[in-house]
Amino acid sequence: MIWVTWRQQRVEALICGAILIVLAGLILKTGLDLGAGYSRLGVAACLTASPDDQHCYLVLQTFHQQLDPLNTVFSWFEVLPAVLAILVASPTTMELEQGTFRLAWTQSITRTRWITIKLALTLSAVIAGSLAVSVLLSWWHEPVNRLQGGSFSSSSFDTGGLVPVAYAVFAVALGLAAGTVLRRVIPALGIMLAGFLVARLGIEALGRPNYVAPVEKLWTSGPIPVGPRDWLISKGQLFQNRLGHLYSMDQINQLCGNPGASQNISPAAAKDLYISCYNQHGISEVIRYQPADRFWLFQGIESAIFLGMAAALLVFTTWWIRHRIA
Repeated sequence: MIWVTWRQQRVEALICGAILIVLAGLILKTGLDLGAGYSRLGVAACLTASPDDQHCYLVLQTFHQQLDPLNTVFSWFEVLPAVLAILVASPTTMELEQGTFRLAWTQSITRTRWITIKLALTLSAVIAGSLAVSVLLSWWHEPVNRLQGGSFSSSSFDTGGLVPVAYAVFAVALGLAAGTVLRRVIPALGIMLAGFLVARLGIEALGRPNYVAPVEKLWTSGPIPVGPRDWLISKGQLFQNRLGHLYSMDQINQLCGNPGASQNISPAAAKDLYISCYNQHGISEVIRYQPADRFWLFQGIESAIFLGMAAALLVFTTWWIRHRIA
């Protein structure tokens, strides 16, 4: 049965392997170039420099010119789990669509053994491939994280650590469940893509910022009390006075006369007027953020969510094959 499964999926497996090898080469080449540029330009020394330091401004600008095109390309790695799912889930759906599974079931292969072997081989390959890419991308993002918001930045969080593996397992499970019920390759893949995007974007926007209550700090002037690798959740949305009363930005503008809306006042002057108003009324801005040391906690929570959904889909797929397919 294992040999038969390999024969049925060898083309897709070879395509997946070729894609992963090409991606690994791309990650290694560009990652080494980024690391060399980071060291050669002296970017590390400029991360804490004054904004008025012209030398460091030019250094960071030069490094961004090298980095920004790569960020655009590597943002597409977020759809890699869906691509893997299409390649590895399609053969099983195609077998159900064409009815060739019945031959295996008449050769002393039980339904449970049939689906168990297929799931084991498919998920093992997906986990191994996505984990390898995740390790490489975590390494690739290291100099980027020092410059652009730390490991909580969307591209770094979504393509490194544990979550890419969980995304890939979920996408495969969703594709197999849809293919088992519909027994049609194209509709099943459409449902998988739509469901994957809805789950990914929905959890990223609504769930991830609230896995753990954000840390809140009061701020009036000076450097923002948030580390360079922390995840800033909200700024300029909520304010608080000495008595603990909260104000929205609209209420602050009513109280302070909304100097930022005047075209006759420079942004710097408007900022000074706001600070003067804050001091007069004892108001501070509420800064909400997630500390950088919560990265692995958030990775674990989000991975558990997607792996839990994947487990439910795989249980459903197994049940459907055992009891609903003739």
